[in-house]
Amino acid sequence: MKIQALVSLLVLTLPAGTLRPVHAQGPIRAAIKNGTDDSIGSLELTESGGTIRFRIVAGTLPPGLIGMHIHSLGRCESPGFESAGPHLNPFLKHHGHHNPMGPHLGDLGNLAVDTRGRVDTVFFVTGATLLPGPRSLRGADGTSALVIHERTDDEYTDPAGNAGKRLPCAVIRRAEKPARSYAFTPSPSIRLIGLTRRAISTAKPSTNSAFIPNNVGSESDS
Repeated sequence: MKIQALVSLLVLTLPAGTLRPVHAQGPIRAAIKNGTDDSIGSLELTESGGTIRFRIVAGTLPPGLIGMHIHSLGRCESPGFESAGPHLNPFLKHHGHHNPMGPHLGDLGNLAVDTRGRVDTVFFVTGATLLPGPRSLRGADGTSALVIHERTDDEYTDPAGNAGKRLPCAVIRRAEKPARSYAFTPSPSIRLIGLTRRAISTAKPSTNSAFIPNNVGSESDS
């Protein structure tokens, strides 16, 4: 990978102000385990500003697009993970973002897995929270489970989009401690003179991403 640094002198007019702490939820971290209780990856959830950030890193998965959902019970008992219960669905919707009577709160769409069965992806979910309440992804008792399936979720068919067997599973529990982020509160303008440094990479961007419709967005891996 070649990196070319460009340095330039800028004269900017920016608002002055202060940084104020804004508490976020998370991180929640969990091991992703397969049907023989072996750890094959990790899940990390963080919420800030009304958006939940997911990061999934895993291996030994079926290549291609495979369904993933949040299930209502925080239990991952092998081998079939039926203990995780049905999809998280507090509003009694039908399954899938393509279903006019859907989706379930726990419907996350499909995960893009490479030809070697590996994934390292970040995506974002809105319209849900990690806090207690009716839209919580942690379920009624404060726990839930991420379940990844063997086939593509068609995003329409009840109860699980014809996504097939439940493969790995991760229990989602309360975060160990709250995270903290900062928001900028502007005040009257000042003039700043400084240097900026911009790195230009010639490496090809990663193709790992999650294909999530509607309320979910993705971020390219760095």
